[in-house]
Amino acid sequence: MSIALSANPYISSSGIVTVYLLLIVFAVLAFLVVVLSVGHKLMQAAGKMRKSKKHVEEAVALPSAPAQVLSNADEEAEVAAITAAITMILQAEAPQKTVKFVVRKIERV
Repeated sequence: MSIALSANPYISSSGIVTVYLLLIVFAVLAFLVVVLSVGHKLMQAAGKMRKSKKHVEEAVALPSAPAQVLSNADEEAEVAAITAAITMILQAEAPQKTVKFVVRKIERV
C-alpha cells in the first residue's frame, strides 16, 4: 500500500500545502474577528461619550438666575432645576442605575 502512495509524490506535498493554507485562512479570520470586535467596542464607547457630552452641554446651557436676591420660592425652584440637570447627566452616564442624591448646598462662584 505504501508503494502506491509513494508512486505519486504530489499526494504528500499537496496535503501539506492544503493544511498550511487552511491554517493561514483561519489565522486571518481570527485576526479579523479580533479587529472588528475591538473596533465595535471603541465605537460604543465613543457613542456613550458623545451622548454624555451632549447632555452636559445641555445642562450647562440652562439659563442662570440673575445675580440678585432671590425669594425662598425662587431658591427652591433653582435647587429643583439644578437637581434635575444633575439627575439627567447621571442617568445619561448609567441608564440602568437608579440615581438617588440630594443637593445640600449651592454656592455662587
